[in-house]
Amino acid sequence: MTVFDGASLRGRVAVVTGASRGIGLSICEHLRAMGAQVVQLDVLFPEESEVPVEANGMLAMRCDVADPASVALMASTVRTAFGRCDVLVNNAGITASPAALEDFPIDEWDRVFRVNLRGALLCAQALVPMMFEAQAGSIVNVASISARSPTRAVAYGATKAGLRALTQQMAVEWGPRRIGRPEDIGGIVAFLASDASGYINGEDIVADGGFLKAALNNLYNNPAQ
Repeated sequence: MTVFDGASLRGRVAVVTGASRGIGLSICEHLRAMGAQVVQLDVLFPEESEVPVEANGMLAMRCDVADPASVALMASTVRTAFGRCDVLVNNAGITASPAALEDFPIDEWDRVFRVNLRGALLCAQALVPMMFEAQAGSIVNVASISARSPTRAVAYGATKAGLRALTQQMAVEWGPRRIGRPEDIGGIVAFLASDASGYINGEDIVADGGFLKAALNNLYNNPAQ
């Protein structure tokens, strides 16, 4: 049983935001190499590509993740074309010029939050129903070390910290729909043993389908306890 080969994601549909270059493009190429049908989303694609255009074995589509109408059109297109979405990678992100917090322009604050945090929620809301229907799926939210350590990129770090919190909220609400199996742990160990995890070091990796967070959250919010 292999984790990373040309068939490991065969038959699955992966949607990646911020996918025209950099980390997003690399994610797309890796998922495609594993057999997935990849849908690349980016606001940088030409406006006429709101209808997906095939390129390099993937489908490229213009989508403004901060715009509910654009996201809804994207989700409808994915459903019509494939009838499923197995993987969503929320990678789209922007930043602003460094500035002191007391001087940070509020319009820039709102712009960064619309893309980095609101956009991730909109895409998840639009695509997760197909995962519910299949009773399986993966949502990967790409954050940053700025989520843990403040920088001069004021709004960027705040959005990435918010994205970490949103990820935990997704785990609490959506994670319990999956029942763990031994191969879930086996796959993680195989990943950590492979070159794909070469830049991970000293991390405490919790693999529980969101159980721990959901259990503690329910205990805290139960007035009878």
